[in-house]
Amino acid sequence: MEIIKRLQELKVNQYQEDIFGDTGIGSYFSRIKLSQFYGIELDDFAHEVAILSLWLAEHQMNVEFKAEFGECAPSLPLKQGGNIANQNAATFDWANFVGPTDSEVFLLGNPPYLGARQQSQAQKSDMKSVLGNVKGLNNLDYISIWFVKASRLLEKFAKLHAAFVSTNSISQGVQVATLWPQIFKNDADISFAYESFKWTNNAKKQAGVICVIIGIKRKGDFPKYLYTNNFRYEVSHINSYLREGSNVFVEQRKKPISSQLPEINYGSFALDDGNYTLDKTEYSHLLEDNERTNESIREFIGAKELLQGQKRYCLWLNPQKDYSSIPSIQNRIDKVRKWRSESTREATQKLANTAELFAEIRQPKVEYLAFPTISSERREYIPSKYFDSQVIASNQIYAVPNAPLWLFAVLSSSMHMSWIKKIGGRLKSDYRYSSSLCYNTFPVPELKDEHKEKLAEYAVNILSSREVYSDRALAKLYDPELMPNDLKLAHEELDNFIEHIYAQACKSKSKDHLSLLLKIYSKLTGGKNV
Repeated sequence: MEIIKRLQELKVNQYQEDIFGDTGIGSYFSRIKLSQFYGIELDDFAHEVAILSLWLAEHQMNVEFKAEFGECAPSLPLKQGGNIANQNAATFDWANFVGPTDSEVFLLGNPPYLGARQQSQAQKSDMKSVLGNVKGLNNLDYISIWFVKASRLLEKFAKLHAAFVSTNSISQGVQVATLWPQIFKNDADISFAYESFKWTNNAKKQAGVICVIIGIKRKGDFPKYLYTNNFRYEVSHINSYLREGSNVFVEQRKKPISSQLPEINYGSFALDDGNYTLDKTEYSHLLEDNERTNESIREFIGAKELLQGQKRYCLWLNPQKDYSSIPSIQNRIDKVRKWRSESTREATQKLANTAELFAEIRQPKVEYLAFPTISSERREYIPSKYFDSQVIASNQIYAVPNAPLWLFAVLSSSMHMSWIKKIGGRLKSDYRYSSSLCYNTFPVPELKDEHKEKLAEYAVNILSSREVYSDRALAKLYDPELMPNDLKLAHEELDNFIEHIYAQACKSKSKDHLSLLLKIYSKLTGGKNV
């Protein structure tokens, strides 16, 4: 940071000499001093390295000044190398450290990247000490501390400019509605945002994280900038999803926000210690042992089977039937009963009384649309598929009974994907679909009958294109490098139509999906989250 400031100062002085000629600047000494720099570092060794780095930076820039202007301040003897505190930045008092000032204060950093499930007990304690008992605290990344503490400094330092490199998870998913109200209540605005990029460095094993850079300042009418795809855009306001627009916070819901959307639910959950789920080999052995087992076996579909076309089966039993004459089935029932009864959870122990059944049964009695809970980040679309009621849906997929074709089209669109990418969660880097956060919150404008009819046509086009390649698994069909051109074209035609519907509903020419979606969301919630 000192090198950057000193280089800027050097350019200013060079400019002055070019414009005004010899102004006596040759005897100029830099007004940028180590005493103007503050830092907080927890690790002892890193703390000492930071002090040494400042000394080296000062010496390097003094050499630059001497080469340019003929004179510079002496580097030796070494003086205090900046104000570098050997403290925990999460709990250390930043304001008293710097002290009162009317000058501009620049606060920047690259805080620790620790998700909610990766934090130690000490770090969880840090989170609570800074954010208190705020609802949803246990879902926040450790880096949240830095943003909240920076926003609180705005009261003491009117000219504060703060910016941090952060994991992009603080601007998507469940964290947004928890974290950002804590920041905005301190009269903070997002001054600029550099959208998601993959972290890279010189290390052999680089951190597999997607980052953003976010700046905050005291609320005001000043230019704000969004940096996207190497372009800079000036906007009037940046919201917590790093889009132009008002401060909307998407929160989990138990029912769809759009009344047109039918309800969605998980498939059934076995809780069987693996005794009722069968791979191909187990399926074959059961049939060889007793052909009567066939009437109790069903195809079993989870996210893996749906996407990769693999076959899996399950025992789907009738509690009114006696299976004692089929030892291969009765033996599995007895194992499930024993396993459940020995559980430490009372609820699981009670399920031993109905050992023949899955623990949670939500199987549709009609044809249903299956949507996977997990999908690769490489896919431009998450493929869903219709199944007959005889195919048992596992809890690794969501099911919509009697789903209309227009719904298939909506869920297969890039508009829906834009919502998933920003609002939904992730499992590592893969999309993690959630009914409460992705489906139930998904804003759909009022669709007229002619809209639904046209959407159904586009759905049929997509399904027909898939049928041509019925020998390929959906995972291959939707691999961006392998996707057939006719299937890609069918999706693009659908996307264009849906974009037209949303643009009309918002009376906007914007091509940014998330901005359009958040406008519809705000309208459907009555603006109460703004």
